[in-house]
Amino acid sequence: MPPIDDSRPATDAVTVRRLRWVMAVFTGLLVGVTAPLWMPGGEFPDIPWFDAAAAIPPRLDWLFLAALVILLAMQFFRLPTNRRWPLLLQAALMVVALLLLPTDQHRLQPWVWQMTVAAVVIGLSANDRVTLTCLRWFVVSIYFWSAVSKLDWAFVAGRGQWLLKGLAAAVGLSPSMWPRETRMVLAGMFPLGELAAAAALSWPRTRRVGLGLAIVMHALLLLTLGPWGKQQFPGVLVWNGFFIVQAVLLFGGSGRLLVSEKGREEPGPAKPQAWGARTRAAAIVTTIVCLLPALSPWGYWDHWPSWAVYSERPAVVQMLVGTADVQRLPATLRPFVGPPEPLSDWRPVNLDRWSFATCWCPMYPQQRYRLAVISSLTTDRHLSPRVIIKGPPNRWTGKRDVSEWFAGRPDGDGEFPETTAGGWGTFVRKTNGTHGFAAPGRTTGRRRNPRSVSLTTGAVETF
Repeated sequence: MPPIDDSRPATDAVTVRRLRWVMAVFTGLLVGVTAPLWMPGGEFPDIPWFDAAAAIPPRLDWLFLAALVILLAMQFFRLPTNRRWPLLLQAALMVVALLLLPTDQHRLQPWVWQMTVAAVVIGLSANDRVTLTCLRWFVVSIYFWSAVSKLDWAFVAGRGQWLLKGLAAAVGLSPSMWPRETRMVLAGMFPLGELAAAAALSWPRTRRVGLGLAIVMHALLLLTLGPWGKQQFPGVLVWNGFFIVQAVLLFGGSGRLLVSEKGREEPGPAKPQAWGARTRAAAIVTTIVCLLPALSPWGYWDHWPSWAVYSERPAVVQMLVGTADVQRLPATLRPFVGPPEPLSDWRPVNLDRWSFATCWCPMYPQQRYRLAVISSLTTDRHLSPRVIIKGPPNRWTGKRDVSEWFAGRPDGDGEFPETTAGGWGTFVRKTNGTHGFAAPGRTTGRRRNPRSVSLTTGAVETF
């Protein structure tokens, strides 16, 4: 294994090479610990990003996956020695990664988006100094938007308490006896810590402080989510480990500062490099990616590419099935069907736990995706589910708008009630006490296995 430290003076070029090697290592680890997500043949439905992607044969996934593993191994062992080879290798990695994504929205895990953007920036830029500056601002934007997604009452009272309990359990404490106000304040420290790290990493005078904050923050997350805390799957732990190594490389003093003490660039150890079309393209891509999360509150950009991780901003989509339908569900899903409430025949189906069990990763949080998964199960398994949708919470009160949807049941007069927007046509709102009918929607023909007949896709999440 090649050494990660170098006896030569640290330069921008050396830092980029180290970062590229570290990215290959952690990408390989993350693909390995989420292996079922990348392999065809599972029972969890594939939901393509667009209709044309549904026509791609699943067997090509094996080809793309094999190519990705080979390219990552070449990057790891630094096999190419010619100066042009690293650039070609980076370009090949980008192409292969992008070929694996269109066939399943589930594969756009947060770390996948992060690695893809970083690979694009490194592959485009011909100026190592600009490359590092772009990647630093990209990391700062991750911390900033992640904090923004958690700055609401719903997080402090919900997921923030879940994280607090995990951290307390890891150090042998129990917050259940703490005053409510104390627990709320401590939960609010999670996004405030991210915001402080983002601010400190942006300026040279506080960059060392920001680096320390980032390392401590991810170390605490490893405690919170690890075997002593919430016992999460390995993927999230490996990803937090990558953030620590990445922070040391980008902000540990071996490369350029984001902004100089006097507001202009300071001289560095590397020779100046001219800006070309490729380098300008890398800077433009970075700027766009850093700003796109601002569109998330209006539904024009997804939650995970907006870094809304462990956030309460996504809508909650709950699937329920009648007791008679439980045996029609896939065998791997049945263990995650809960008991019905008193005097009710409806049983909740935990799709998130199904995702962890079958794909070894969290389920994509977007409302349209979750409805598409439910629609696929409804079509393939001939179900008549009930779906409860709780919209994004109010930032100040935490309250969500709740609506109920039904599928597969004709109304009293046998006509089609008004269907959902965007060509879904699978779920219709309950109207005047009657049940909606599952009108034909937009379907695709991509299959993961012989038992998966058709998949439903959609372009919007407005209902």
